[in-house]
Amino acid sequence: MKNAFVYMFKTDSIKKNLFKLWLLLFFAELLLNSTGIFNPLVLQGKFNLMYYPILLTGLAFSLIPCGYGMTSLKEYLKDNFELVSIDIIKNFVTGFKFALSYLLYAVILFGILTVFAKLNLFFINKELSPISFIIVALSFLILITSAFIFIAQVCKFAKTENIFSFLNIPSIFKIINNNINKYFVGFILFVILMVIFSSVKAMLLPFFVAKGFMFMLIYSLILSVFSTYCALVFLYIFRKSVNADYID
Repeated sequence: MKNAFVYMFKTDSIKKNLFKLWLLLFFAELLLNSTGIFNPLVLQGKFNLMYYPILLTGLAFSLIPCGYGMTSLKEYLKDNFELVSIDIIKNFVTGFKFALSYLLYAVILFGILTVFAKLNLFFINKELSPISFIIVALSFLILITSAFIFIAQVCKFAKTENIFSFLNIPSIFKIINNNINKYFVGFILFVILMVIFSSVKAMLLPFFVAKGFMFMLIYSLILSVFSTYCALVFLYIFRKSVNADYID
């Protein structure tokens, strides 16, 4: 897994396409961060008509680098560690399918947790604390499990581009079980890096986005460079966490 942090500097095809990947992430960051200028919370409750159009445009554009990442991961799963050529329409469609696939899974997960929450409230009202504890424990277990299987779900989608990839849980566990040691290491690395990335983003946000366009532009530049590097690291970690032969 150590190679995940340096391989991109040794691969000519990645270095050649690195600027293109950065551009995609930069424009996605720029559009989404621009909403900070028009956010009602920043404007002390005042509503600006530009907020929602920019937000929706940013979300739509972010599907392009998302789809590009999935297409590149598909190549990584073939042990071809190269960034693919950018195809805006194809990447957008793939990104949209990924978002839809994850949304279907998230809605079902939310529904299950909502049912558990209502059951928990029911048992609390009936003063059945032991059963309530079991419900809470099960809810927590489901949340942890859903986070743990995320890498396998993403890899399965990248290879198949099937919108039901996230829902095929037996197939997901087969992928994990056939490479469990490396998968666990990859998951821990992914969690640590996501915590670092989220912390950096949260720390920089108050200093830039709410202080005008130029500061927001600087923030987007800094974050997009960081995001580009993290994206390449994640692609490698995801690939090395699974055995691609068990993804069907």
